[in-house]
Amino acid sequence: MTWTTIDDGDLTYVVLDDGSRCEPLAWRDLLATAARRHGPNAAIVAKRVAENGTIVAMGERCVHPKGLHSVGHGLPQAAHRFPEEVDGAMGGVAVFPTDLVRGLAPPQGAFGLLHWCLEARLRGGRVIAVPEVRTVATRPLAPIAGDDLVRFVRRFGFHPFAPDIDAIAARPELAALRWNVRFFGTQEPFEKYADRGAFHWTAYAEHQAFRARADHLVRLAADALAATTSGLGVAGDVLDIGCGDGLYAQLLADRGFAVLGVDDDEHAIRHARELAATRPHPAHFERGSAYRLPCDDRQSRGAILLDVLEHLHNPSRALAEIGRVLSPGAPLVVATPEAQFGHSSDPIYHADEFTMDELQRLVTSAGPFAVESAGRIGGPYRDLVVTLRRLPHK
Repeated sequence: MTWTTIDDGDLTYVVLDDGSRCEPLAWRDLLATAARRHGPNAAIVAKRVAENGTIVAMGERCVHPKGLHSVGHGLPQAAHRFPEEVDGAMGGVAVFPTDLVRGLAPPQGAFGLLHWCLEARLRGGRVIAVPEVRTVATRPLAPIAGDDLVRFVRRFGFHPFAPDIDAIAARPELAALRWNVRFFGTQEPFEKYADRGAFHWTAYAEHQAFRARADHLVRLAADALAATTSGLGVAGDVLDIGCGDGLYAQLLADRGFAVLGVDDDEHAIRHARELAATRPHPAHFERGSAYRLPCDDRQSRGAILLDVLEHLHNPSRALAEIGRVLSPGAPLVVATPEAQFGHSSDPIYHADEFTMDELQRLVTSAGPFAVESAGRIGGPYRDLVVTLRRLPHK
């Protein structure tokens, strides 16, 4: 990838030379006006669109639980009509106050512009994506090379696709990257089980659609376990991580698996233990964290992470921890709501929802996993379901 920088006195422009065209013709003047409006230390990146009328990106975010992702990717071009604060951009055009980027090496590789944007933030700047300037992409961005990742991690100390939010928060020198306070503050307690009791069990008993969904997810997990368990040579439990009131764990236990459910909510664990005790083959439950599982390395024969990822403030760390405890070849089944523009399936409790691309990129970057299958649950639901395998040599 080739970048051009244009020093125009107080402002410096950066352009990706990939054949994209900038609209309108006065794009440089409009970027300069936006820089003054959002200044004094604002870097401005342009909205990027495709020739088919969809958004390529309204900027990118990477210091984020999802990891590096393009804001608005795939939405109609008319979406994202207002400026957005972002971590940076991976392509298109941008303008920086010259003093903010003075002395930086020229942009290089796939992360060239993103690198400059993060450096600008570390020097006290902001990065704003604006809709009044658009670059129309005529072809996809070039693939990200291994050298690009190495340079990024060496400079900033975290993986762009799988940032450990807590590790970033612990580094004072990265404080300026923690502008998005939604992910670096303290959230209110999770109170669903205290308020509503064992609501998954209630839904399973009373709502046919929920029961069909739960049975489908458990059957997927059981099939994945049955396909490999005999070859693993591991007698450890199947883990239900973020088990809540224990419904999924117990449905797996009813199929003959030894299951350990882990959740940090004391009300949820109490409900899970009480309800499992009524079954002939009860699952077992411990209070614990997805970030520190009560299991030895490589000793668990499989895991499920159902309706959990969307609640986690640091999913990369949780996925890495799951990778620690799973035996090589063991399956992990993940289900989470699919993101929809302007809507959340639970705006009170969900920290984030994912597109399929975002989900697969995160799980394979954060943990030692390969995707075995991926699909969706429709009807009254809009869920993504991915089955992964723990890689043997990582």
